[in-house]
Amino acid sequence: MLFIRRSTPKKLAQLLDENRDKAHSYADVGASQGGGRPSGTYRTVQRRAFIGNKPGTLEAAIESLETWAPQKRAGLIVLSTEPFEVGTVVIQAAALLGQVRVVAPCRVVYIERDENNYAYAYGTLEGHPESGEERFAIIREPDGWYFQIDAFANAGHWLTKIGGSVAWRIQGRALDKYVEAVLDACR
Repeated sequence: MLFIRRSTPKKLAQLLDENRDKAHSYADVGASQGGGRPSGTYRTVQRRAFIGNKPGTLEAAIESLETWAPQKRAGLIVLSTEPFEVGTVVIQAAALLGQVRVVAPCRVVYIERDENNYAYAYGTLEGHPESGEERFAIIREPDGWYFQIDAFANAGHWLTKIGGSVAWRIQGRALDKYVEAVLDACR
């Protein structure tokens, strides 16, 4: 969704409510679960970083993820339904150019947790400029904890179709900021 004027908190809250029952904008909902891949032809990206090996690393990383710290670090305005669980709807808004705002509705599609791993993914809803899923995982390896993002998407709006390479660069910068936020939370 694109807005020509500044998106007010009231308008974003209204959008959050309007998106509670919207359908996902892609067919492979939950395809990233367990580190899986979608069956369709999507553009995929990944980021992976060592985040530490000290006690409390997993908990700090999870808190960062469940409070939307990575998205906020990337400069997004984030509103979500509470609590953080499967089905949680999140609205992310970002300045595009001047007063033009892009609003991206998503829904948490799964959460995985055991003593060695944590992951969740959100998938795009109708109206999102892209169509796909982002998975955020904290993974235990012999040398410590890693944060990994796996995403698959296609253009979901005519503007992202014509501006594809620019949109992918913007997403890449956002993913880098997501990693920075989790690294900071685990220091």
